[in-house]
Amino acid sequence: MRSVLQVRAVIIMTALLLLLASAVPGALTLGTQAAFAANTTYYVSNSSGNDANNGLSQTTAWKTMAKVSGITFQPGDRILLKSGDTWNEKLTLKGSGTKASPITITSFGTGNKPLITANTPNSGVIYGKNLSNWLIQGLAVKAVPSANLTYTNKTIGILVDYDTTAVHSGLQIDGNEVYSTTPDSNTYGINIVAYVPGSTFGAVANDIVISNNKIHDLGWYAIITGGWDTANSKSFNSQETFGNLYVVGNEVTNMGNQGIVVGNARNSAIERNVVRAAGQANSNGYGPGGLWYVSSRDSVIRFNEVSEMKDSGSGYDGAGINIDWYCTNITVQYNYSHDNKGNGFTTMSNNGGKFLNNKAKGNKGEQSNGKGQIALGNFTGARDLSTGARNMVVANNTIIVDVAGTNAINTAFSDDGVTPIAGLWTGNSIYRNNIVLKSGVANTSVFSFALNANIDSSWENRIYSSNGLTFVASKNGTTYNTLSAWQTATGYDSGTQLYGLDNALPSTVSNVTSTLSNGYVQLSWAAATDSGSGIAHYNIYRGTTAGFTPAYTSMVGESTGTSFMDNARPKSNTTYYYKVEAEDYNGNNGSASAAHTAVTGLIP
Repeated sequence: MRSVLQVRAVIIMTALLLLLASAVPGALTLGTQAAFAANTTYYVSNSSGNDANNGLSQTTAWKTMAKVSGITFQPGDRILLKSGDTWNEKLTLKGSGTKASPITITSFGTGNKPLITANTPNSGVIYGKNLSNWLIQGLAVKAVPSANLTYTNKTIGILVDYDTTAVHSGLQIDGNEVYSTTPDSNTYGINIVAYVPGSTFGAVANDIVISNNKIHDLGWYAIITGGWDTANSKSFNSQETFGNLYVVGNEVTNMGNQGIVVGNARNSAIERNVVRAAGQANSNGYGPGGLWYVSSRDSVIRFNEVSEMKDSGSGYDGAGINIDWYCTNITVQYNYSHDNKGNGFTTMSNNGGKFLNNKAKGNKGEQSNGKGQIALGNFTGARDLSTGARNMVVANNTIIVDVAGTNAINTAFSDDGVTPIAGLWTGNSIYRNNIVLKSGVANTSVFSFALNANIDSSWENRIYSSNGLTFVASKNGTTYNTLSAWQTATGYDSGTQLYGLDNALPSTVSNVTSTLSNGYVQLSWAAATDSGSGIAHYNIYRGTTAGFTPAYTSMVGESTGTSFMDNARPKSNTTYYYKVEAEDYNGNNGSASAAHTAVTGLIP
């Protein structure tokens, strides 16, 4: 009988085959016309336009998406769709801009976003091939389904695919609303696909930004990037395909299966996204994740919040944030993952994954990778490329264990048939985490380390419990009920200390001031106080209005002292508002400071 993970591997690979093989680049049925000239603005209105018009003014607007689809646009062109209008037809985009003169499609007028809605089997409601230097902004896109959550004849809200005729660049998909009628549907949100003629290939597209979109009530994926090997008809696993891919500021809610999945990326970032309530529909065994990389390297996941994940009825997965197989040097930092059916944070087979300065709370761990708020595993879907779990770091996280039967950190060994087993897990360390065992919660523990899933070192963790004495951890099936017994038997946790719980809030931060350093804002403030466990660090938040609400998506970092330089992608010569709050070692947050106004200089 196959194990759950073996079944999962078959399901994942089958899903990728169906996903990418069916996403054949959409053939155009219209003749292609050249637009009149570069740097031209075109207007389109379904309510008042006519395709016989020249499209050069609001009163002489074109009418249909078919008309727009027949034009090859030039650098600097702008296609403006009338706000409040609806088109029940597919839109195909053609042409390329330049970095200095991108092509833009957006709206004009007042009212609701212009809506494009269609059922487009195995293609996009908005579709583009080899789009370079395009901005798709401020549109509403409704993917009309033809079935429940199945992979056949899926409709994708926005689909862009690339071939290898050039290294493409400069796509931005910003500020759109992409949705369907129900999460139990054969629909996707935003999909970027590279078609590659062989099992190895370098860069296909660079400088892609997917930002500030609201994506909801769709079936399979809110956002996904990936590759397809056309020569061998299989998924393409490369860490080089997409460079400088930036997924930022998106809000994903009520998805049938997955949230945000970035594959085949390098030097990329997933930042400031909210993913809530994915995994809502039955997927026939394909477990979902909230936000994750797969087949990627040298990239970050920062300032995101993931919550309320379910498992699509699969019985596994349902985790918040994941480093999936064939990933190298992925850093997960300053994220909050809470109240998910699976783990808060998890890994598959990877090398160099780091979980730093995150918060995990309320996760149930009801899946095959263990019961940890943070679960480290080595499952792989590509044994030729990635096996084991190596050089991982779990440090400076706040881990609140408040669900019965769970633990702070666990390891889980997946027997993928790779031999020898020795050496598959090596170089892994856990240190300086704040682990809070909430009172009145049954059968919780600090660590659970499985046989063959080795942690090389653990040290200087802070463990909090109601009596200040509780410590339970297991290794290789043996449970240790005191810290001293654990230390003696395993050699772990030199410098680890036990403390009582702290329910007191830190004081409010005050006296925030700022100076400029090489254009960046350098903040300082008066130290806060905490009557319990003490101040662990300060959270620094940045907004564009004084009344903004601090959240992980507006965080720019943490500081253990009373000063901080904001280098989290600020813009030059821009007014920002900063708030600072103190957080203690139990994860209690004091009230944020009053908003402090600062203006950046010229940032190099």
